[in-house]
Amino acid sequence: MKGVDTVTRILNAATEEFARNGYGGARMAEIARRAGVNKASIYYHIGDKKGLYEAVLKRAIHRTADELKKNLSEGATSLEKIKAYVETMDLMMKENPYMPPIVIRELATGGNHLPEEIVEDISLIIGQLTKVIREGVEQGELYETHPLLVHIMVAGTFALWRVAQPIFDKLRVLRERPSQEEIKNQVKTLITKGLLRREVP
Repeated sequence: MKGVDTVTRILNAATEEFARNGYGGARMAEIARRAGVNKASIYYHIGDKKGLYEAVLKRAIHRTADELKKNLSEGATSLEKIKAYVETMDLMMKENPYMPPIVIRELATGGNHLPEEIVEDISLIIGQLTKVIREGVEQGELYETHPLLVHIMVAGTFALWRVAQPIFDKLRVLRERPSQEEIKNQVKTLITKGLLRREVP
C-alpha cells in the first residue's frame, strides 16, 4: 500500500472488514492492522466506529450519485439514459467489490446502522432514475413503472450476483454461467425492452 495516503488505507481496510463481518462484527483493531496504522490514527483521521462506517458508505454511495448525475445528463434520449444508469451501477459495484455485501447486510437488518446522510444519497440516486422514467413516459418513449422497482431489479441483480458466487459454485446446474459482462448486458437488454413503448433507433 506504499504511496496510498493514510485515510484511503483506513477506508479500504474498513470497507473490507465491514463487508466480511458486518457492522457489529467489525473490529477497529483489525481495521488498524489491515491499514498498517494504530487505532489512535483511525480516531484522529476519521473518528469512532460509527463515523468510520459512515465514511465507508459515503465514499461509495456519494460517488455513485455523482457518477449517475454526470452520466444521465449526457444521454440524448430516455432510453440512452436508462442504459447509462445500468452501466453506471455495474461500474460502481465493479470499482467497489466490497460494497454489495455491506449493502445487503444493511437491507437484512432494516438499515439499523444506515446514517441519514447516506439515506439522502440513496434518495438522490432513485430520484435521478425517477426523473428519467418520468421524462420517458411524457415523451411516449417509456412505459410508466415505479422507479424503485427498476432500481431494485438492476442494483439487486448486480449485488446478488457478486455476493452469491460461493453458493453458485456449489450448484452443478450452474457450472457454465454468464460472465459479469454478460450479466450486465442482459440486464440492460431486459430493462430497456421492458420499459420501451416503441422501437427507437
